[in-house]
Amino acid sequence: MEMENIDFIGAVKFLAQKAGMQVEETEEYKGKYAPKTADRERLLALMKATGHFYVDNLEKPEAKIYNDYLKSRGFDRSVVRAFGIGASLDFSSLPRHLRGLGYTDEEMLKCGVCSKYERERNGVKKSEMGDALYGRLIIPIINNFSCIIAFGGRLLEKKPNFAKYKNTQETELFIKNRTLYNINNLKKLKAKAGLSDVIMVEGYMDAISLYSAGFKNVVASMGTSLTVEQARVLKRYSDTVIISYDGDGAGQKATVRGLEILKKEGLTVKVVILPDGLDPDDVIKKFGAKKYAELLADSIPLEDFKLLNLKKAYDLKDISQKRK
Repeated sequence: MEMENIDFIGAVKFLAQKAGMQVEETEEYKGKYAPKTADRERLLALMKATGHFYVDNLEKPEAKIYNDYLKSRGFDRSVVRAFGIGASLDFSSLPRHLRGLGYTDEEMLKCGVCSKYERERNGVKKSEMGDALYGRLIIPIINNFSCIIAFGGRLLEKKPNFAKYKNTQETELFIKNRTLYNINNLKKLKAKAGLSDVIMVEGYMDAISLYSAGFKNVVASMGTSLTVEQARVLKRYSDTVIISYDGDGAGQKATVRGLEILKKEGLTVKVVILPDGLDPDDVIKKFGAKKYAELLADSIPLEDFKLLNLKKAYDLKDISQKRK
């Protein structure tokens, strides 16, 4: 239940399927658990419908700005399809579409795909349902069962008081500190070819960029704060993790925190040293996949990385700083 973020019956069914067993539907199950399972399945179906809605939006003329952006990032149609990338074109069409499919406003709010907004019309303020990520490029967040559990949105144009990146809120389907982006594709890769290591980056755009450049064994930590729960998920796929966070100061501090968490969970950890100020996507765009592969091959272990950071922080020619 903890590892897969599923309820009791979901865990029983998962284990039964692995063991090749049938789960008997007792009267207790039908009365106590079946309604909860049905509710969860309905929410997952709503998320899937929302994902299809966003993907279909990319085919519309109004989506030109989003398609141009994807092309500028070097993401071809196969990559866009593999990650289910889409677009939110306006405020109200998503809730209208979901209502047409029979979903309620309460269910939309419960999934986090829509929010209530105070909007003024003809001088009168009114509460309206709207797309929680409207006006953004949409990236679905998919769990290891290949179910959409959340969405991430990226603004393509700067807007005051709007964050560049935004995820839908945490829900009973989506618990951020247990989630790794691209875990669904990593699971397929492990089943098909095995894994010697996993590359971890900060955000989903970095993960998509590396994947499209041929580095399929990549996941994103959904931000800079790596958690124990995420480390435990990683350990199920490989014993070696290569951290490839941004080359700036914030990224380096996050890298050190992440290394310590991974080490405590018994993982072998290495760090890719990126040029200052560049993220993995920048390296591939400026220098190509071959250069990134070289940096990957030159990744260094925890102890060396910590020493490298200390050398940057202190003047080793000064005896007092050297003692520190």
